[in-house]
Amino acid sequence: MTTKQMLFSALILGANTGIIAAAEIQWEKINKQSKNHWDLNDKLLDAIQFKTAKEVEQLLKQGAWISRFDNEALYQAIKRNDEEGFKITSILIENDANINDKCDHGYTAAHIAVWNYNPKVLHLIHEKGGNLTIKDDKKKEPSDYLQALDKSHPNYQEVIAFFEELQNNQK
Repeated sequence: MTTKQMLFSALILGANTGIIAAAEIQWEKINKQSKNHWDLNDKLLDAIQFKTAKEVEQLLKQGAWISRFDNEALYQAIKRNDEEGFKITSILIENDANINDKCDHGYTAAHIAVWNYNPKVLHLIHEKGGNLTIKDDKKKEPSDYLQALDKSHPNYQEVIAFFEELQNNQK
């Protein structure tokens, strides 16, 4: 009998104390499991932003949900733009983070990678079958933002080269 069924039965049967007690125990169990998942998810987002790929993997094995954050977890990993961030991005993608999902403004992982001068992640998104031409709410593809990038950034040329190579391979 599900918790809802127990609670409904308790109401129908005139609040039989045995059914109510069983429903309360089940409800407490569900609340505890839910709190554990929220705690794990908070730790996951913290690990993505500030810790190691190994810690992220451990939290995922313990049951943290990537999807709880929509794609915020993936975006935070991409924004790190360091080797650990790349490892975490790979782990999240391997664990079903959707690289083509859009955030509230229509941005995808590829948009975030462009703005953060992250050519390794652009290559990863491409290798994993990500769509690099999805338009955001402003009707812009990730490559449309290249002209707005700071040309003096150390990774600028690599980001440009990625899109040039992509364009040349499509011809």
